[in-house]
Order: sequence, then C-alpha cells, then structure tokens
Amino acid sequence: MVVLLAIAILMWLILPKLQGFLGSSKVAATEESVQGLIDAAHSFAATNGALYTGLSAHFSSGYNATTTPDIPTNYTSSGSPNPFGGFGTVSETGPLSFVVTETNIPVVSCNQLMNHFLSEGSPSCSGSSFTFTGQ
Repeated sequence: MVVLLAIAILMWLILPKLQGFLGSSKVAATEESVQGLIDAAHSFAATNGALYTGLSAHFSSGYNATTTPDIPTNYTSSGSPNPFGGFGTVSETGPLSFVVTETNIPVVSCNQLMNHFLSEGSPSCSGSSFTFTGQ
C-alpha cells in the first residue's frame, strides 16, 4: 500500500512536467508548420512579381504534386492539420500581404507562438486562434 501511495505521489508531481513537455513539442511542431506556410507564401510571391494576389486560390485545393508542388505536402482544402486538432491555413489579405491562421491553439501555446514569430511579422492571438500577418 505504501508503494502505491509513493507511486501516486510521484505521478502527481511528475504529470504537470510531462504535460508541459508534450505541450512544448506540439508548439514546436506548430512553429514548423507555420514557418512552412510562411515560406510557401514568400515563394509564391517570388514567382508572382512580389505580389500575393492569387495566393488564396493557389492554396484552395491543397497539395498536388503536379499543380501545386510548392505548398506543404500535408496541406488539404481544409489546411494543414496541427497537433492541437486544428488546422493551419494561408491566404492573401491584399496584393502585398498574407495571413497564416492556426486554429484550436490553447492560450499558453498561442502566446509561445506569438513570441516566436514576433520578429518576422505581426503575430496575434484571439480566442483559440493564432494569426500571423506577413509581407
């Protein structure tokens, strides 16, 4: 009985750290996904006269090895699935800007994402969504 109690106490002490570690790996995977979408948007503009016009249409059908080999391979018409159970999407917000949105992001994780991308553009958090606006 004492052994079970000791195990229970250890689990109680370790579980928050384990959850934090797992959450950090989800954030890292989401950072990588967001960066992939940013890079794909920049690549699109580089071949489109430095304009994002048509970016939304380009991404609307998802990845196709023949027609859209420049977008992430896991991108579908719904976007790229993220580890939090949501999706990441990219679209144009004007001829000179684009937005990447990740849904279903917990507040703490969203703040971590925001801090990570602060130097690259305009990240923000609202509700359970992370948004990055870039040029």
